[in-house]
Order: sequence, then C-alpha cells, then structure tokens
Amino acid sequence: MARVEDGRLEEDISPVLGWTEECMWPQGVLVKHSKNVYKAVGHYNVAIPSDVSHFRFHFFFSKPLRILNILLLLEGAVIVYQLYSLMSSEKWHQTISLALILFSNYYAFFKLLRDRLVLGKAYSYSANPQRDLDHRFS
Repeated sequence: MARVEDGRLEEDISPVLGWTEECMWPQGVLVKHSKNVYKAVGHYNVAIPSDVSHFRFHFFFSKPLRILNILLLLEGAVIVYQLYSLMSSEKWHQTISLALILFSNYYAFFKLLRDRLVLGKAYSYSANPQRDLDHRFS
C-alpha cells in the first residue's frame, strides 16, 4: 500500500476505510492506519500499511527482474575492479590468481546475463501475449 499525501485526499472520491487484518483490500481502496491514509496499489493487498518490511518485499518482488539487474551491476563492478587489479599487479602469483578468479566471475556473469535475458523475454511475453501472437502470424 502506498501512502497518500494530504493534497490528494480532496481529489479522490472513494471513502477512507479503517484498516483491519481480517480484510483483503482490492486495488485503489483508501485505508486509514495509525493516523495516515494509504492507497492499495496491488490487485489484492493484505500487508500492514506502515510496516517497512512489507514495502521492501513489494519493492523487490513487484518487478522480478530488479533483483537480477542489481546482481548484474554488482557482478559487473567486481569484474571491472578485478580487471583493474590484474592490470596493476606486478607479481606473477597475483596475476595468476586474479586471472583464475576473473574467469570464474566471467562464468557467473554469463549465467546471470543469460537468466536475465530469458526472464526478460518471458515477462515481456506474459505482459502482452496477444501482441506476440499477432506479430508471429502476420
């Protein structure tokens, strides 16, 4: 559930209801919880509106590719740092160990990138399957 600012309350026509744990709130309903007004954003909402852990859960899993994108950025930063360390190393044993670690990180980066591409295609297809079928048969 997203917190509603005071200026938006006059614009919304729907009534503000008191939040209870026993109810599953549909999308767009305004709910009052601990002196704040929240608007239901998902299709069905059961999260406690003021709980930060529920917001964090919604942030990461509302767009499933977000986690893979973050992991790809982190792995890419590690690879860039290791390449810099490899170029600046002067001793042969440092060069060999960095090169071996770098190859293992290349493999992890490849696996993450492959998963990201496959899931990106799957989620884009599930978002609009009719468009893809029309494109395929025309």
